Amino acid sequence: MKQTLWPDGTRCTLHLGPRADAAPAALRGLLHRGIPSTLLGCVHQDLVEAGLIPDPAKSTNELDVQWVGECDWVYRFEFNWPPVESADAFITHLTEPDSNAGSDADANSDPESQPRSLESHPPAPSSHADPEASRMPVAAHVPEAPDPLSGPPAPVNIDLVLDSLDTFATISLNGAELARTESMYIPHRLPIGAHLRTGLNTLELAFEAPLRAIRERAARFGPRPVNGDWEPFNFARRPACNFGWDWGPKLATCGVWEPVSIERWSVARFGHVRPLVSHADESAAILEVHVDLVRSTQQPLTVSATLLDPQGQTVASATVSIGDTRSTPPSLDAGPERVREQRSGSSPDTPPRQPAADVTSDSLLIPLHVTNPQLWWPRSHGPQPLYTLSLWLYDTPVETALDHTSRTVGLRTISLDTTPDRFGESFELRVNNRRVFMQGANWIPDGPWPMNRGSHTLRDRVQQAADANMNTLRVWGGGCYEPDSFYDACDELGILVCQDFMFACAMYPEEEPYRSLVEREARHHVARLSSHPSLALWCGGNECVWGYENWGWKQRLAPNQSWGAGYYFDLLPRVVRELDPTRPYWANSPWSRDMTNPTSPTNTPNSPDRGDRHTWDVQGARYRDIIPRACTEFGHQSISLLATLRDALPLDDFIPELPFAPSSDAGPEAPRRSGLIESQQPAVTSMSRRSIAEQLAHPQLAHRQRATGGHEPHHLAEIRRVYGEPRDFLHFHDLALRAQARALSIGVEWLRANQPRCSAALIWQLNDAWAGFSWSLVDAAGRRKPAWHAVRRSMSPRLLTIQPIEQRPTLIAINNTMSEWSGRARVRRIDFDGATLRESHVAFAVPAGEVRRIAAIDDLVAPTSRPWREITVVDPIDATDLPRATWLYRLDRELQDPPPKFTWSWREAGKHNGVLTLTAASLLRDIIIHADRVDGRTECDAHVVTLLPGESFDFPISRPYGDPSRLVAPDCLTTARAARASGGEL
Repeated sequence: MKQTLWPDGTRCTLHLGPRADAAPAALRGLLHRGIPSTLLGCVHQDLVEAGLIPDPAKSTNELDVQWVGECDWVYRFEFNWPPVESADAFITHLTEPDSNAGSDADANSDPESQPRSLESHPPAPSSHADPEASRMPVAAHVPEAPDPLSGPPAPVNIDLVLDSLDTFATISLNGAELARTESMYIPHRLPIGAHLRTGLNTLELAFEAPLRAIRERAARFGPRPVNGDWEPFNFARRPACNFGWDWGPKLATCGVWEPVSIERWSVARFGHVRPLVSHADESAAILEVHVDLVRSTQQPLTVSATLLDPQGQTVASATVSIGDTRSTPPSLDAGPERVREQRSGSSPDTPPRQPAADVTSDSLLIPLHVTNPQLWWPRSHGPQPLYTLSLWLYDTPVETALDHTSRTVGLRTISLDTTPDRFGESFELRVNNRRVFMQGANWIPDGPWPMNRGSHTLRDRVQQAADANMNTLRVWGGGCYEPDSFYDACDELGILVCQDFMFACAMYPEEEPYRSLVEREARHHVARLSSHPSLALWCGGNECVWGYENWGWKQRLAPNQSWGAGYYFDLLPRVVRELDPTRPYWANSPWSRDMTNPTSPTNTPNSPDRGDRHTWDVQGARYRDIIPRACTEFGHQSISLLATLRDALPLDDFIPELPFAPSSDAGPEAPRRSGLIESQQPAVTSMSRRSIAEQLAHPQLAHRQRATGGHEPHHLAEIRRVYGEPRDFLHFHDLALRAQARALSIGVEWLRANQPRCSAALIWQLNDAWAGFSWSLVDAAGRRKPAWHAVRRSMSPRLLTIQPIEQRPTLIAINNTMSEWSGRARVRRIDFDGATLRESHVAFAVPAGEVRRIAAIDDLVAPTSRPWREITVVDPIDATDLPRATWLYRLDRELQDPPPKFTWSWREAGKHNGVLTLTAASLLRDIIIHADRVDGRTECDAHVVTLLPGESFDFPISRPYGDPSRLVAPDCLTTARAARASGGEL
């Protein structure tokens, strides 16, 4: 039986490599001798833990650690062989259904073990890789597994498995060079049986200095344009954003991004398993299971496949007997079902063969037929039932279990409809032949280090997307292919994934070895991710075609210099057609396909009438100037929550201490009382009276603003236009968060209201990399910004919204569910003092998945006569849990809001939760409660709420440390009352 052995080693150390002149002289001796480390992580992480460099996420420390990326580094790991079951040196791990021991490293397995460069081969026609870690226990019909150490006494194959090395590395074992790598995105499997010693062994991973490596390759192959003033990241197959981006730090690191293991196997094992849904409807589904087998002998084998429904019942099974591949054809013990075998060496994932290779491969196609399937749907369109596919591999003559893999699958079909229409060309994603409006956000790496990719963190972040009523995440091409735990969470939560290949904002070389690297990368990840029902679309990359065509980049290329077109229009679509024909491919984002010449990039890549669009040329209310076919990027910059900023930056010299310091972990404190605040007054603090421009020029804040043009075009101009001039930093902080929430609500609701012409609204961006200024909805500490709450409201599956149609505010009903929505709405035009000026009720009916324009607001409640003192509100009558729609007739700074008056009360809601109830005595527009200003652990679960006089609302508060009266203090509870030069209330 295959065994995966995770070395926990005798000792792991990190050392400076040969090129170390950039390292501080005082550290060189120590670092050459080595410091303790782990065989999972990166150089920066190990140096921080050793106390040799400051945390780059804090203060301006990023500037002080740039030397790290200029040095070579060596990881040295000592371990004992053979493994001893009771020793701490190894954790023996059998690949069983409830384990995570599977490896994807077969995409580059090579049967020869002599020293060689893995990146020097010609283009790979195929590759084979280990099955993914299983994702769900098998409930029934699982053969009993043998004891993990009771297999063959002398395993035929012993492989070193390295799933992700970052990036330019030489791999050596006991002084023998095994391979050299040039891609973080390609896993490696290396035969090491001939190099292992009984007793102590030394594995050495020698990494080139990443910054030097990319500069040297840029000089060798010829420089090509990249966005901004960043390093030539386009010459490394690793996350581009680590070399600097407009929302994150420049931390060029190296290290081991996935666990390293040693695997023992004999006779044969599974390579990639690709379960593809070729048909699915309410009556029947066909799951075509493509199985790659890797074998070291030609003796007969048996593959058993079982499919369990979500309730654990077997709904399909098949057993395939594969004879001696030199002479005997396969047989199938599966009734009328068929099997197709590809002979040795013809697997679609097989790497280039070497003449002396002992390892060969076979590929099987096992169709499994399901009657009356439970279909998988994205959120709000239906449930997400997951079936369990279990595969066992046997040595037929002795009936010995050789390998096992298990994974969950969803039965659904997916397609992209680009039919020409009167607007241009549609861009509609269809799941189970039903149109799905893609609403969600773009995903970036959740932090700069390997440790940021933990399964719990990724699950929490995907859950935050689901909780915001999103149904789509776009994995952006400047980051990385995420671990399986990310896609598992999307499968379970009904989040569609638009997956970029890893190209972003640059012109990429197509010369060797890059073309071979890209093909092997694509083959591996297409095969690895193809089992996930959430994966909806493959995309060639981010803003590369746009940059070539519209940013002056093609004029900067040398004659006949490659720039990536061969990847986007040839190699990548060919790989997708071959390995995952069940999903659509799109050449780039944005891309406006030329209908007369679909493979030509020479058209307007960011057209609103065809393909997808990135809307960065307008913001705020001007989102309504454009109706794109699919908006896959738009956003509004803001700032991290104050608690996150203060954890990362020393800002006490101009951000005052708030009245209540963080409490201990003992729990919420008394008292719990109610009271009346007749009118909020500005907080009396020691805040500096410098202008907001001067305060934002503080070195700590200036260091965190990476966007071109700085603060003015990205948030200050919009803040001044809508709200007026910020008085001080706390006021600016509130308005920056408020402006983002407002802008994104406008954008999301406008795009949704223009269905079916528009089919997507994907915000830039969901998550964050560090504290500071960015476009994220969730900051680097995982705290949800007010914009997250505003987007949750605007992405409600059923929504009433008011939008200007032909310059008239119009009530629109949006129904992105699978059932009809019939209801009534109460429409009121109200004076700011609370008097209802006009009121009407209107009935509406919206079919499933559609949008209806109900009526112009002026026709329902008559035109306003005092636009600076009136608001129109629309409340669903039959569904009180749905959000309220509002419409203001002037910008906030032009309105005459009354001073905010309210009463409040507090009640406990469990050991670490409470409820703050506000009752409005005046109009309270867009209430935000900055609970983190009371305590960094405290969070409010409702923001951007509007209350009319006499109305009450319960604000859920988690971990309410401190006196709850602090939550309603003027520096914590704010409203959208216009800022006044004289210092009026918020």
